[in-house]
Amino acid sequence: MKGGIYPIVLAGGTGTRLWPLSKKKCPKQFLDLLDSGQTLFQQAVKRAASISNFSPVIVGSSSHRFLLSKQLKEIGLDESSVLLEPAGRNTASSVIAAVLQVRKVDPDARVCIIPSDHYVDSDDLFAHVVVNLASELDEGDIGLVGVKPSEPSSQYGYIQLNSSGSLGGSEVFGVSSFVEKPAQEKATAMLKQSDCVWNCGVVIGLASTILEQSKLCTPSLVASVESAVESITDFFGFKLLGQEFLSGQNISFDMAVLEKVTSIKVGVYQSGWDDLGTWYSLVKIRRELGLPLLFSEREIEYPLVSSDLLVVDDADVLLAIEVGSLEQIDQAVNELKARGREDLLGGLQVVRPWGEFKILSQGQGFLVKQLVVMPKSEISLQSHKFRMEHWVIISGEGRAEVNGDIMPLYCGSAISINKEDVHRLSNVGESPLIIIEVQIGNKLSESDIVRYDDKYLRHMD
Repeated sequence: MKGGIYPIVLAGGTGTRLWPLSKKKCPKQFLDLLDSGQTLFQQAVKRAASISNFSPVIVGSSSHRFLLSKQLKEIGLDESSVLLEPAGRNTASSVIAAVLQVRKVDPDARVCIIPSDHYVDSDDLFAHVVVNLASELDEGDIGLVGVKPSEPSSQYGYIQLNSSGSLGGSEVFGVSSFVEKPAQEKATAMLKQSDCVWNCGVVIGLASTILEQSKLCTPSLVASVESAVESITDFFGFKLLGQEFLSGQNISFDMAVLEKVTSIKVGVYQSGWDDLGTWYSLVKIRRELGLPLLFSEREIEYPLVSSDLLVVDDADVLLAIEVGSLEQIDQAVNELKARGREDLLGGLQVVRPWGEFKILSQGQGFLVKQLVVMPKSEISLQSHKFRMEHWVIISGEGRAEVNGDIMPLYCGSAISINKEDVHRLSNVGESPLIIIEVQIGNKLSESDIVRYDDKYLRHMD
């Protein structure tokens, strides 16, 4: 198989499986879970660079576009190669959309699809496996990267190879069968077999082959995604997929395509890997790396009484739990859902195009936020029907527009915004503008915003 390899990074996942670390507004791919100095997403983009000089195509959710923009800028990239999904439709739609986009650039392209939320301990070895596997694929083949199991895990899907020998060197294997996440007893038996590997979700092949197989396996899904790609619009530097994307089936690429394809080859990665999909797996990897079971951004001492105690301390919640009781976190999440505490499940810190805000306190009839408006940025021109707002400037230099009147803002300035007042806040200085905002009213939510002028088009949130 000739030609370069175009990396595709899937970054659209959401969920609370690692709550309270991961939240709906900030899922695990956008977190630095292993104290590396980069988030899992940023590390995945770096991993993509290890296999190819081509810039990766990144597929993400429109609800996370500000996080994507912020984290890409931190590693010297921009939004130009990001495909935004109007809403999540699982990995089949994501993969097909990205492959279609690559084919626009190079009809003969090879692609390598990489999840954005996994731990891989050696990018160099990973790249070696990918490049070697790509070189062994014939025109009609699809390649997968398998991981040699280190324990009998029921957390992962397995691939049974057409091999009775040891998994070594740079060999490439055929596939005997796929096994969905097995029960623990079966996983223990499979560990003893030398021909079973974990499926780590990395897919390699000609873009044309992947599309042909996808059309054979799920033609209606491909048709809807093709229409969405044809309807792509520029969205402040991003490429926003058309609304046709939403008509596609919500299904994984494994189930929709890979498990129905006969010509598959597997290269085996024989080093540290984990999808970090559960608290148990995250704890296991952190212990292997010699990292404490502590997550906190506060500069205070935590005299942990036991190495088996997990502590998460952020602006939203404080969690302290013994490792042997991690399943109780799921119970806590279900309890919060029952109580309607979506604020804690979603996250109290929210990234916006102008900066970010954090909820400091809330109660009956009031809500207190800290706003950080970045230099030369502004919130939309807006009004509220159900609430008043009071702003106190903590630092920075800003400007308030209220019903057409302009007021300069400095440290110590205070201003009140009444119901129905049409207002805007701008940072006119060179440093962040930090404000404490107190909302008072019967309805205190982001839905109580009427926007009149907004260069960021946040009506899509």
